[in-house]
Amino acid sequence: MTYKKFAIDLAKQAGKIMRANFALAMERKWKKDGSPVTETDLKINKLVIARVKKYFSGHGVLGEEESYHSEGKEYLWVCDPVDGTVPFSHGIPTFAFSLALVKNGKPILGVIYDAALDHLYVAEAGKGAHMNGRKIKVNKSGLKNSVAFWDQKTVSHLVLRYPKVFWLNLYSICYEAITVAAGHTVAAFMTIVMPMILRQ
Repeated sequence: MTYKKFAIDLAKQAGKIMRANFALAMERKWKKDGSPVTETDLKINKLVIARVKKYFSGHGVLGEEESYHSEGKEYLWVCDPVDGTVPFSHGIPTFAFSLALVKNGKPILGVIYDAALDHLYVAEAGKGAHMNGRKIKVNKSGLKNSVAFWDQKTVSHLVLRYPKVFWLNLYSICYEAITVAAGHTVAAFMTIVMPMILRQ
């Protein structure tokens, strides 16, 4: 099985779990960092580890909720089982499954699945990015009469400089990123590099 097929199949399985458990006022718990976690996050994270163990036993998994042999591996699967747990756990459909394959610290494959809309985004090193098989590209129109995503602490000065931009925060880094990649929005300003946090 190729890495790409493995990642796509896994994303589809994760999507089924998301859709089956997506509901208003679902039960959630709160982690030490103040962020929510649901049974769906935990179930999908375990699924990723189980599948990697089965098909690529020599690889590691760096997951938001649980990891598996993530140190010192040539190949590492980096996963956020439900990116956007805040909206997901409140019945808001702006969430996604995120999985990347990293070789010696460099990303070579990435898959993001918007399960609510059945939009599958796949990017491969040197081959560009596609959504449901169609090549996508960013919007180069710039910050003028456009939509962008923001981290309030980082780009508050831009709000004053570009008053005609619609500034949004969806609480899902991956969901915001795929809308930029597809050209629907022009920018997403992010200050957190999640894999760095996951290793702490």
